[in-house]
Amino acid sequence: MIQINNRAMRIVPYTVVWFAAKPNLWGCLLKYYKQSKSSEAVPGYRKEDFFTKIIDITVPVPAIEANFDKNTTYEIRRALKDGVSTVMGTGIKPFIDFYNTFAVTKGLKKINKEFYKYKPHLFITKAVYQDQDIVMHAYIRDHSSQRVRLLHSASLFRNENDSQLRAVTGRANRLLHFEDIRFFKQLGFKIYDLGGYAYNTSDTELLKINKFKDSFGGSLLQETDYLPMSLTLLSFFKNKFRFMKDLISSFISFIHKVFSYDKWNIGYISQSPENLIHTQQLNGKINWLSEDKVDYTADPFTANINGRLHLYYEELNFWKGKGEIMMTDDMHFKNKKKVNGIMEDEIHLSYPHMFTDNNRLYCIPETGRAKQVALYQIDMNNPYKFEKVRVLLEGQAFVDSSIIHYNNKYWLFTSVSGEHGVLYLFYADTLDAPFKAHKQNPINVASNVSRSAGRLFVVGQKLYMPSQNPKRCYGGSVMINEITTITETDFQYHTAFELLPQAPYDEGLHTINFEDGLLIVDGKRKVLSAMGPFKKVIRKLKSLNNPN
Repeated sequence: MIQINNRAMRIVPYTVVWFAAKPNLWGCLLKYYKQSKSSEAVPGYRKEDFFTKIIDITVPVPAIEANFDKNTTYEIRRALKDGVSTVMGTGIKPFIDFYNTFAVTKGLKKINKEFYKYKPHLFITKAVYQDQDIVMHAYIRDHSSQRVRLLHSASLFRNENDSQLRAVTGRANRLLHFEDIRFFKQLGFKIYDLGGYAYNTSDTELLKINKFKDSFGGSLLQETDYLPMSLTLLSFFKNKFRFMKDLISSFISFIHKVFSYDKWNIGYISQSPENLIHTQQLNGKINWLSEDKVDYTADPFTANINGRLHLYYEELNFWKGKGEIMMTDDMHFKNKKKVNGIMEDEIHLSYPHMFTDNNRLYCIPETGRAKQVALYQIDMNNPYKFEKVRVLLEGQAFVDSSIIHYNNKYWLFTSVSGEHGVLYLFYADTLDAPFKAHKQNPINVASNVSRSAGRLFVVGQKLYMPSQNPKRCYGGSVMINEITTITETDFQYHTAFELLPQAPYDEGLHTINFEDGLLIVDGKRKVLSAMGPFKKVIRKLKSLNNPN
């Protein structure tokens, strides 16, 4: 039996009791029994049937393996051949981080600090492939009943675009279960609990999970959860309170939806690409620039010109409805200047992708309405003056184009306005040579990978691509993707982690760039104003004529 102290609504103490023979009658006020062996009705409790799949691990390992289906046996052996290794015992914090990344991709609730309450009873295992954790299992162990129960399982499977890595991850999950069974058997446990079974379900996803658990053999076990009436009543009042809270929240949301508009700003922190990849998060509090009067200052790119940091960015006023490229050399908007030399004034301009090549500074701004991707050179003596060098691509409304020299080629990443989940890749041997279309174009990718969110960068020998994540809202966050394969004929990637926006600009983040030890970012907040509805209408009307 395992007992975990907890609190309902943060104030009412109660105890979660696992694997008890039968609930205590006097515990109906303070104890919640999970997976009890009893099936009787007990006064003071609301009982619910709980089904799970268990495996008897007292028998020899070959007898356990004999109950696996043929595919599972093959997948386990194939995982070993692939080079997958397993680790018995790892830290709680790495598991929480790993699981929460998985939870975001699957739409599950994240694990919070309450998970640490299980620490005395927890045991965590993982599968590793090419020095990367790809599957993790968290168990609770009941030594009194000699039972181990899978509490949480997470993998990179739903977060991968690389079909080969997805297959390896699926095989690694089966291998890890098998190695876990063998490990716990050696420790003297008798029952391996797969952590629940969706009995009589018609849900497609749950049926897939059932099929996976069935592939290990075992037997179906019916147990009982006993929820104390005190918590049931508390839940009732909590739901009533939630109804009123939701009603008020809906009204506030309506006000915000009608009268608020987006306000973007630019900030920076001290952080290197190496540190970002290592920590997988922003390194501390962002230093935000003093807000400009305009509505939109975003898409920040930087360049070191004559020993001085210059900031190039998009400026947009909702009344105008089109973006302009601006430049400042002191990280302050007071001294901003409009960049000259990029097309006509009626063209919407944004995403001024800056890069150096052979000691020359270039920019590829977004000029989607002109249906071309053009290369401009910056005058180092007059950094606000751009001169058009050549057109790299034309014929489609390309947006947010990024270029990098990697493995002796120039790789140009871009997207087409209105196309979601599609990436276009082009390459050339030199910057003045014609860019050829990649053979996989258009490359199908996740919707949060198709649109660039800043310069690509290299850490070690690995190439990383920031991309915009629009799943919550436009410019909601930035995904960091590792490009595992890039050749003239093949392109593969996997999403490494997500960067979330930071308060007070915590409504959005869609551009990051590195320069001289700094990480430059943008951020979005909501501004309430009586002019909000008018700004939105004007912006919508303008966008019909100036799509980006």
